[in-house]
Amino acid sequence: MMKKSISIALALILALTVSPAASLSSAAVASTTALSSAAVASTTALSSATSLVAKPTASTVLVDGKNVAFDAYNINDNNYFKLRDLAFVLSGTAKQFDVGWDDANDAISLTGGKSYTIAGGEMTGKGSGNKTPAPTASKIFLDGKETQFTAYNIDDNNYFKLRDIGQAINFGVDWDEAKNTIVIDTGKDYTPDAGASARQIFTLDACDVSISVPTGWGITREDGNYIPTLVSLSDFRLTPPPGEKALGIITIARTMDGKPLATLEFISFVTAAGEVLLPIAAEEIVKYQDMNIDGGIGVYYTLTDASLIGKTPKPDEYLYLCQIFMNLDDGSLIYTTLLTDDIDGAVFKTMFDTVSGIKTSYK
Repeated sequence: MMKKSISIALALILALTVSPAASLSSAAVASTTALSSAAVASTTALSSATSLVAKPTASTVLVDGKNVAFDAYNINDNNYFKLRDLAFVLSGTAKQFDVGWDDANDAISLTGGKSYTIAGGEMTGKGSGNKTPAPTASKIFLDGKETQFTAYNIDDNNYFKLRDIGQAINFGVDWDEAKNTIVIDTGKDYTPDAGASARQIFTLDACDVSISVPTGWGITREDGNYIPTLVSLSDFRLTPPPGEKALGIITIARTMDGKPLATLEFISFVTAAGEVLLPIAAEEIVKYQDMNIDGGIGVYYTLTDASLIGKTPKPDEYLYLCQIFMNLDDGSLIYTTLLTDDIDGAVFKTMFDTVSGIKTSYK
């Protein structure tokens, strides 16, 4: 999969209206019904997304108490290890796993409980200098079932997020901040840390949707809204831990032909949503911004509820609204509304990151 980007700066022509009494909170929830409206004239400019940077992991790594020098990288504050190196080092332990490669089908397989089959080149060399990682395009199977992992290819080697592998194979992963040390313990089961995410898989017809939900957060599936030209439609509600005020509404669908929307068609889709909400927002122009996502195009924008400026929102009201649109290469279209009173807070960032990391896999 390739990472792409689309930059849009649109002055919306307001062809749709919303009752002045409505709030952003209520209008956004119902706005999916307007997404079949006609396209609005707009101008676009294509640009390249800011490249991810992989930095050699500077932390010490202990495996069952022994110091092991891994070829590992830190990407977006997460540590990624070479998959075969991990399997090599853990072979013979209670949490061993094997790694296979199917060249004909471009597929990586992980088999838990099996000793590692040496391919050659394991634990040789350690990366130096920053690298530009590319999302791993290969299919990934865990014990025979296709599974979604966050993985990158660097210099023709696949690097997987350590906590994802720890969760999948069920070995302990810990972090000692005082000693700047990563701890891998095959005598323990995997336990998410306070900020870690637990991956949940939902089956929608012929599609598995993978959503990594942080500890304490809730994700529930609801009945989907109908949008013409789309199939396999379902809604999800993302809720924060008790005591935090925020809400996420996620709609996941797929085009009829299984192909991504053309650029102009995608722009029409996101513009129609913005038109519904702009009349009751403080802003007069919606500015779309790029998202860094794997395997498609993503844009988002934020609005402020004009009726709540200078006021304290009630429990069912939110001062800020963010809408996210992801047009994926497999034909999936993800349309999300995030509601919050603090657009710069950790809760909003967690919701944004959760949506950005949604994976779809069609059977």
